[in-house]
Amino acid sequence: MNENKSNHIRWNEILYRFIYTELLLCILLFAGGYYCGISAPGFWHLLVGTLMIAALTVLTYTGLKGRLFCGLGICAVAAVIIVFVTPARLGVFFSYYSSWLFTGAAAVDEQRLLYEIVQTLLLSIICYGVQVLLECLQKVRIIITVLLVVALLLCMFFRQPMSHMGVIWIIWYTVLTYVEWTKLHWKKERSQNEKSYMLWILPFCVVYLIVLSLIPIPDKPYDWKLVKEAYASVKESVTALIEDITNGDAEDFGINFAGFTENAKLKGDIHDLNQQIMTVQGIATLKTNVYLSGKTYDSFDGRSWKVRQQGYPNERQLDTLETLYAIRMYEGNRNDFAAETRLTVRYRYFQSAHLFAPAKILTLDCDKAYTQDADLRFEKKQSYGMRYDLTFLQLNLDQPTLYEYMETEIPENREIWEGLTVMYVPDRENRPSWDELQTHEAYVHQNYAADTKLSDFAMEMLDGITEGETTAIGKLRAIERELSSYAYTTTPGAIPKNIDNGTDFLDYFLKSKEGYCSYFATAFVLLARAEGIPARYVEGFCVATEPNKEISVNSGNSHAWPEAYIDGFGWVPFEPTPGYAEIRYTPWNINGTVYKETAGKPYGGSEPQHAEEPEATEEEKQYDAQNTYRLFSIIGMTLTTAFVLLILFLIGERLYRRYQYRRMSTEEQFVTEVKRNLWLLSKMKIEREPFETLRELKKRGEKELKGLQMSFLNDYEAYIYGEAYISDEMLKKVILQQTQLLMLHKEKRRWHYYWLRFIM
Repeated sequence: MNENKSNHIRWNEILYRFIYTELLLCILLFAGGYYCGISAPGFWHLLVGTLMIAALTVLTYTGLKGRLFCGLGICAVAAVIIVFVTPARLGVFFSYYSSWLFTGAAAVDEQRLLYEIVQTLLLSIICYGVQVLLECLQKVRIIITVLLVVALLLCMFFRQPMSHMGVIWIIWYTVLTYVEWTKLHWKKERSQNEKSYMLWILPFCVVYLIVLSLIPIPDKPYDWKLVKEAYASVKESVTALIEDITNGDAEDFGINFAGFTENAKLKGDIHDLNQQIMTVQGIATLKTNVYLSGKTYDSFDGRSWKVRQQGYPNERQLDTLETLYAIRMYEGNRNDFAAETRLTVRYRYFQSAHLFAPAKILTLDCDKAYTQDADLRFEKKQSYGMRYDLTFLQLNLDQPTLYEYMETEIPENREIWEGLTVMYVPDRENRPSWDELQTHEAYVHQNYAADTKLSDFAMEMLDGITEGETTAIGKLRAIERELSSYAYTTTPGAIPKNIDNGTDFLDYFLKSKEGYCSYFATAFVLLARAEGIPARYVEGFCVATEPNKEISVNSGNSHAWPEAYIDGFGWVPFEPTPGYAEIRYTPWNINGTVYKETAGKPYGGSEPQHAEEPEATEEEKQYDAQNTYRLFSIIGMTLTTAFVLLILFLIGERLYRRYQYRRMSTEEQFVTEVKRNLWLLSKMKIEREPFETLRELKKRGEKELKGLQMSFLNDYEAYIYGEAYISDEMLKKVILQQTQLLMLHKEKRRWHYYWLRFIM
């Protein structure tokens, strides 16, 4: 009877190993076949793999006669192959196979199946070895199962190709692993023959496999929208945290790329860092390209721009209202000159306290505190993940009619002014009055129209440039045309050391006639001021935009430009830098004609529609891939560093404990070892109960551990009550019994034993 039972158990083990090895092979063939050099696994692959697994199983479980018989069969097959193929051709075949396997050489079509058959044989051997290992290490099998499930989810999430049968084999293997794990940890009855149990439920799993294989594949893959949104949110949060840690309190506004520095210093040659700064996304009513102002300056010393005057409170808001008022007073079609639109700005790999926005802001939706005068600034530096939405007024800056209107005198109408302030400034206390508008105009003339001293050479040039122009707009456009005819270069060379004021710089630039945006913007401001027109220097980013599309803003988009103040209309930007006019001046048709099939809304119109989610371009996908790689690289380096530091800490702590142990007396060492033994017993669910004596604990422990001697408890009890002194023999005894306890742990859970040895 016992012999029959033993044979039954043995056959169960054979079938168990054969089936699980076959499952592993099917997962490799159908889920990972592409990565193993098997393009389309089919019947012949399964047949060859199954025969190899059967042969390995026979070699493992049969006796000497069975192994000899199996070996003779393999030799016979090999002999037949050698006879019909010949050794020479066989050598050539394996030479080409090795080249295909290790160097990726292309396989001949008629030999591809043979290559894949050989590959299947190798995979079968690997799977068999892995299954033998997994039978001994249940936790490793669980880890592999979890990794398979994670790989399956990642393939589904990122829409990577995986065959229908590959998914089914992974699911089947996962279900069987879970069922077996549940059986092993079943509290009511701990079966000693889990393999037999798994074979009993196998028919149900086969039915499940058949049902899964018959389920039709959907035409469209599941889009995982909710999961992707959660992933994007986590990614944004983690990246923002990492950027804050790596950047510290640095101000990226000071990086030295074109036209964008903290002190607006003209240094000569510049270099583009090609760094992603932010993204902007408009909606359907976006008609023009976008200039994002970062910082404005009022004073130039010949080498750099500075801010010397304290900013006028709410100057950005007041400037927008002045322009709105001027447009409102226009008697023609106002939509020809101005249109509202909406823009979303997202900071990326960039940290700054400056809030970048177009000039004529109407509303700003931002969850961080900020202040405004000529510039907008956050109270604290913001970095990756910062987002704000704004509406602003687009101006049709390339329409002659608009400039003609600027030259006219805007009539005074306090009632219309008050209506505009009520509409755009909800807070009554902050609404600017008509008198405050006049005060602001006087402030602008006082601080931005300072007399500029020109040399005779520069004065003569300016007179020639503005000859025949009688209005401020005419002179400004003439200066713009002249400067834009010069040469643009990012390597103009170092500015001569003898230049220490605006007059000398203007002479230098008007003679060299080359430079980059900072040079042209500076020259424009100085020449405009020489004509008595208020002007200022602005730094930020210029972005060529498209409606409903998120655009990446890089360091190469940094730019500097001038703005001039037109009485009654407000600050108006100009573009003297060669090559940038097409970006600045993007007009739409007048007389009410729709531009690019999208009509903007006039000021005071209804709330613009929000942007639809755009389809990412190849460039944006490349940026996203680079940023994702950078993110995971940082996370990987952080986790690796933390892991190494943890290991070093544990090793150091272990060495320190050993050092402390050697300095202890014999009695202290004995007490330490007893505490360790009691801790090991607690890991076996043998803990001292309340009111239980040490003798009672010893008796119970020896009974549960089937005769293991725990005499160290007697010695410990005698030591506690002062009946004995600790000798070296007693210390050796407690250490010996500690080793025995560890061996019991090793018999039950090997990995747990190694962990105990490491932390003790």
